[in-house]
Amino acid sequence: MSASQTIRFASRLFDLVNLIVTNPKLYTAPRLAEHFHVSVRTIRRDIRLIEDLGIRIESEPGGGYFIMRDLQRIPGILTEDERAVLDIMPALLHASLPHGRVHPLVDTYRRAVEKLLPEKSLPARQVADESISTEGRIIADLSRSPHQTDDRLLFEILFAIRTCRLLEMDYVKIGASAPETRMVNPYYLVPWHNSLYLIGYCHLRQAFRTFKILRIRRAKCLAQTFERDARFSLGEFLKSAWGIDRSGPRVEVHVRFAPLVAHYAQEDVRRHSILREVYLADGSYEVWFRVHWNWEFLRFVLQYGSGVEVLEPLEVRDQVREEILRMSGLYKKIDEAPQGVT
Repeated sequence: MSASQTIRFASRLFDLVNLIVTNPKLYTAPRLAEHFHVSVRTIRRDIRLIEDLGIRIESEPGGGYFIMRDLQRIPGILTEDERAVLDIMPALLHASLPHGRVHPLVDTYRRAVEKLLPEKSLPARQVADESISTEGRIIADLSRSPHQTDDRLLFEILFAIRTCRLLEMDYVKIGASAPETRMVNPYYLVPWHNSLYLIGYCHLRQAFRTFKILRIRRAKCLAQTFERDARFSLGEFLKSAWGIDRSGPRVEVHVRFAPLVAHYAQEDVRRHSILREVYLADGSYEVWFRVHWNWEFLRFVLQYGSGVEVLEPLEVRDQVREEILRMSGLYKKIDEAPQGVT
């Protein structure tokens, strides 16, 4: 076949696929043959070649051709794991940015997935604090990339979420020396600050809890199913959290940020937790929060170093001071070590 013939042949195959995609069940073999000015035998040979390339073309008695878009029914194209990734990636990558902006690459990926899985399509825009769900099962809320973890463990969790099955897992709490077994009704998978978290109903605590995926040592999807609580709202669950952690007592905290860090602090604060804020003439920024006092909020405060001061309540101020003294003691211990000894 000459170069020009090859080009014409490739062009016909492309036009053939495009015609079937845009006009499903309309074109029969005779109509296609008439359209392309070739024989019916040639059309059927072209269709076999297209199927060899991995595009499933089907027809119904008395009807025209159509492209099989249900990836579950395409043999040999995708593994179960690959189907699961295609299903979850649009949600994980559809990262909400401030003011409802979406990165154009994420939007492009969404459109590409829609062509493969049109029923999985996601909204083109979403405000920053709004949740994005896939079939009401899997959630991706933020733009941070998760740490790598064991693929099999993640797929076990994903399968349990999608099929509403009880999840048995060994989980290590902060400060614990060994894992403990938990039975959980898994609801959502949430990326947050470079980590993934599972949110679900914990049978041990008899309440909804958050579990960091990196602390799950083993996960097994059981045969037992559960019915999702229609009253549970992820948005309401996370509303009182600074980020993802709702542990610890809820307190009202008054914080002052120095002029040097005030601008950065204003960008980082969780707007839904603010009770009041004041911009001072010297450039300082004072803000009153209602938060759960835990390590998550403490880390937020400490990241600004000497540029932040907790003013109230006194018990929280004392706890921050004690943590700073422990840090100071650590460095003092190193400085006082004999030369050459660390």
